[in-house]
Formats: sequence, structure tokens, C-alpha cells
Amino acid sequence: MLGTWGLEAQALARGIDSAKRRTQPGGEIVGAEETFERDLSDRASLERHLLEQAARVAHRLCREELLGRVIVVKVKYSDFSIQSRRMTLHEAVGDTDSIFEIARESLVSVRSRPPHSSDRRFR
Repeated sequence: MLGTWGLEAQALARGIDSAKRRTQPGGEIVGAEETFERDLSDRASLERHLLEQAARVAHRLCREELLGRVIVVKVKYSDFSIQSRRMTLHEAVGDTDSIFEIARESLVSVRSRPPHSSDRRFR
């Protein structure tokens, strides 16, 4: 399912990583965004999409031999208002699980502060 990336992902999951990683202060931005065709309102769907985005970012970081220290979650509501949360980490990360867990914490923070609208659907 993951092609050649699957072998590398399997090795990384076992803690085997011979690549030299680098961080670039003020350097590259690696991200993933998605606007949904239909608005979402349930947490499970949002988290599923968030996990997919975390995996895409981790894959790009790995391919570019980068790590990141800043994670930003941006949420667009059905009324097109936008909220975002930014978290700067003490240690740089590059794996799907770390990115996802931090982004999920940020998502909870965003969801706990809805915009002025009573509509809580996400675009």
C-alpha cells in the first residue's frame, strides 16, 4: 500500500533511522491543507483527516530530511471564519504520531472556542 515508502516507514516505526536529519531555523514550511467538499461536524471525522495530514507532512519531512518545531492547526468553519493555533516545541519532530498528537491537542483548543456563529461545522 505504501510502496517503497512502506519499507522506510516500517524501519522508522522500529526506531531504525540512518538518515541525518536537519532543522532549519526560520527555514522551510512543510504543511498540508484540505477544504472539505462537505462540512464536517463530528470529532472522529476531523481526527481521521488530521491523521492523514500528519502522515503527509511526516512523509515530506522524511523525504527532505527535515524535522519541525512548529505545528499549526487552522480550522475553517462553515461560515468561512478561520481560527488557528500554533505550538512551538522544545524538541523537533518528524514522525506521524508526534505531529498528530500535537495537532490533535491544538484541534481541541480550537474547537473549544467556536466563532461567534452557533454553527460548529467545519469546512
